[in-house]
Amino acid sequence: ISEVGGARTLTFGLANATQNATMILGGNGMNSYTGGTIIENTNVQVNASNAFGTGPVNLNGYTSARTTFISVGSGLILSNAINLSSFAGLGGSRGAIEGGSVAQVTELGAGAGTVAGPINITATGNQVNNWAHFSGGIGVGSALHVDGAVTVASPANTQVQARTQTAGGYVQFNGGGNYTQFDVALGTVRLGANNGLASGTELITRRLADAANGVAGGGGTSRGVFDMNGYNQTVSMVTRSGTLTTANFSLVNSGANASTLTILGTGPSNIQNIPLSSDDVNIIKNGTASLFLSGTTAGLTGLGTYQINGGEFNIATGSTAAGSVDLRGTGTWTSPATAAGGISGLLTVGNGGGILSPGASPGALSAGSGELSTTGGRLDWEINNASGTAGLNYDVINIAGGLDLTGLTSFEVRMFGLDALNVNGVVPNFVNTQDYQWTLFAVAGTTTGFDPNDFVIDSTQFTNLNPTDGLRTFAVGLGTNGNDVVLNYAAIPEPSSILLIVTGLGVSVITRRRRKSNLS
Repeated sequence: ISEVGGARTLTFGLANATQNATMILGGNGMNSYTGGTIIENTNVQVNASNAFGTGPVNLNGYTSARTTFISVGSGLILSNAINLSSFAGLGGSRGAIEGGSVAQVTELGAGAGTVAGPINITATGNQVNNWAHFSGGIGVGSALHVDGAVTVASPANTQVQARTQTAGGYVQFNGGGNYTQFDVALGTVRLGANNGLASGTELITRRLADAANGVAGGGGTSRGVFDMNGYNQTVSMVTRSGTLTTANFSLVNSGANASTLTILGTGPSNIQNIPLSSDDVNIIKNGTASLFLSGTTAGLTGLGTYQINGGEFNIATGSTAAGSVDLRGTGTWTSPATAAGGISGLLTVGNGGGILSPGASPGALSAGSGELSTTGGRLDWEINNASGTAGLNYDVINIAGGLDLTGLTSFEVRMFGLDALNVNGVVPNFVNTQDYQWTLFAVAGTTTGFDPNDFVIDSTQFTNLNPTDGLRTFAVGLGTNGNDVVLNYAAIPEPSSILLIVTGLGVSVITRRRRKSNLS
C-alpha cells in the first residue's frame, strides 16, 4: 500500500482472530496521510520510512494467541509516534516492533531498522508470553534501533522487554524513558547513548531454552547479553530470571571507550561472565544491597574497576576477575565461603572508607596488588584457632604483587574471636602468656611506606582476655620477610614471673659487688 495522502486514518486488521497475515506498507511510493494508523491482530512490514504518513501508529491486540507487530526494514527510519496497547507484540519470538531483514521480504538484507519517534506503552502489567516489546528481525544479523523515549502508563507495573532472534542481531536503545524494569529477554541489547535505557531501571537478565521460544541459531540455551557499547548506564539493580537454573547474562563493552554501569543498590545484584572486549566496563556499586560476581575465570576477563561505595561485593569461589576493586564508604568485599574468588588487578581500600571481610568465617581474599590509602579503611579480622593456618583458621589477604602504604594515615584492624564452631567466643589454643604472630596481608612483592602508627587495633571482640587484666599487647608490624603485614601479640609476664626476674637480677648484682670487694 503506497501513495496514500490526505487527512485520513488507515486501519489494518483481521476479523478472524485465529489467523495471521502480513501486509507490506509503503512499497512503491510515498504515503503522506496525517490521520494516523491503527493496526489490530495483524503484522505490517514497513518498506519505506514514510509508510505510515505523519500521524501516530497504534498497535492493538485482543487475545494472547494473536500477534500484532510492525517490522521496520533495514536502513529505514520510522519517525512516527507509536502506541502499544495490551497484547501488542505477543507470540513468543517476535516483538511488537522489530527491525532488520524479515523472511517475507527477501530483498531486505541484514541491517538495522530505526524507530525514531516516542513510544508509549499504554498496557499495564506483564502479559502472558510477552517475551518482547522490541526485537531484531528474523533475518540473520537483523537489528532494531530505538531512538525515541519509551514511556509506560504504569511505571511500577510494566516491564519493558527486548530480544534478538538470530545470531549477530541486537536491539539498541538511545532515548531512555520512565519504566522501572527492563528485561534482556534473549540475545543482545546494547546502548546507543548514555542512559539509553531508562535511568534507574531494574535490569533483568534472562537465560532461556531456545526450543521453547522459537529462536533460530541460538545454540540451545541462549544467554542475555547487555552491551554497554562505550556508553554509561545507571540501574537500580541487576537481577536474573529464566527457564534454566543457571540463568544469568554477560556484560560486555564493544565500544571504543570505557563504560560505567552504576548500580544504585536498591536490591541484590548478580552478574556473570564479563568477557574481554575492545574496552572495559567499570561498575560503580552504591546502596546497601549486595553485588555478586560469578562465572569461569576465563570469562571474567574485563579489565574495568569495581568501585564499591556501599553494600557487599563478593566473587564466587574459584573465580578470578581481571579487573580492580576500589572499596569506599561502607563498601565491603566479603565472600560466602572460606576459599573466595579474587582479582588479578589492584585492590584499593581507604578513600574515605572501605571494608575487607574475608569469609563467612575465617577465609582469604586475593589481589594482584594492593594499596591502603588515606583514612577510613578497615579489616574485619576473624580467628578461630590461635595456632592455626592463615586462610583456614584466621583471615588473610593474599597480595601477589606489592602493597603500597605510602598514602596511609589510619587503617583499623577490628579483631573478632571465634570458638571452634565459628561463633563469637573464646578462641581455642590461645594462651595469654605466649607470643603470637598472625599474617594479615601476605605480600609476595614489596611493601612500601609501612608505619606501625598508621594502624589502629580494636580488640574489644577478642574475648579471651579480660580488658582490665593488662596482660596483652597487640601491634601491627612487618613479618620476617620484611613485606608481610602481621599482627603481633606480645604477652606481659605474670607478676610472679616478674618477681623471679627481679630477684635474679638482685642476686646477680650482689654477686658482682662481692667479686669487686674481693678484688680490691
